[in-house]
Amino acid sequence: MNLVQAHDLETVKKHYINVIENTPEIEKYARWMYGKHPTDEGLRAYIENGEMYLLTDQGTVAGMVAVVMHQLLAEVTGGSIGVWEDKVP
Repeated sequence: MNLVQAHDLETVKKHYINVIENTPEIEKYARWMYGKHPTDEGLRAYIENGEMYLLTDQGTVAGMVAVVMHQLLAEVTGGSIGVWEDKVP
């Protein structure tokens, strides 16, 4: 696994969008909607802070992970500070 560099932003963005577009009900389980979370600015921050990693297999991206010990709740709650709440029936 390799630390993502600034020049890899477009690769990371492309793969996040691919996962979002090809995962049924992703907004329900991962709460991802590109432009809200993740955002270009958020991905750039992960990269700049040394928190984003790419796993490659013979030059092909096989996985990505952001190892983040903090999360800006304002980014994922639309601007308000809050806590995730899951409603279990």
